[in-house]
Amino acid sequence: MKFYRILSLLVVVILALGACTSAAPAGPEVKIGSKDFTEELLLGEMYALILEENGIPVERRLNLAGTQVAQAALLNGEIDMYPEYTGTVYLFILGIEDKVESPAQVVARTAADYKSQWNLVWLDPAPMNNTNAIAVTQAAEVALERHRAHGCTDDVAVGLHLGAVSYTHLTLPTIYPV
Repeated sequence: MKFYRILSLLVVVILALGACTSAAPAGPEVKIGSKDFTEELLLGEMYALILEENGIPVERRLNLAGTQVAQAALLNGEIDMYPEYTGTVYLFILGIEDKVESPAQVVARTAADYKSQWNLVWLDPAPMNNTNAIAVTQAAEVALERHRAHGCTDDVAVGLHLGAVSYTHLTLPTIYPV
């Protein structure tokens, strides 16, 4: 008889402890996507962690390949958000080739077009800037400086070859003229 009382008490304690643990947050999961490179993976994970920290359940769908795949997943409802470069969307997704000087104008136009075309909200840009740069050997730097000293400003004419370029970059006229 004493055994059953202890067993019953143990069951009640286990159930009570289970009830004390934090319940899953209410509401649907936010499906976070990202493209398939380190910066995007980190940003996707950061967004997921911030949402979870604020009680919002998250499903991670990171590493989705490039812009085309992530954009299609967003439009098809397979993901709810993913980090993206405004300039990539402006040129590659929206196909706008205007020469705009102001980043604020690019953001405003992108936001307006996303709203009108797909009823999607383009969030404010993150407080950082991603400017492309290329690391080169000292020998390449010397060659570039020599050519620049003779009036050559087109680094491609020097004969440099980029070793890691995605399909998206090959199709962007600002990165690699086609």
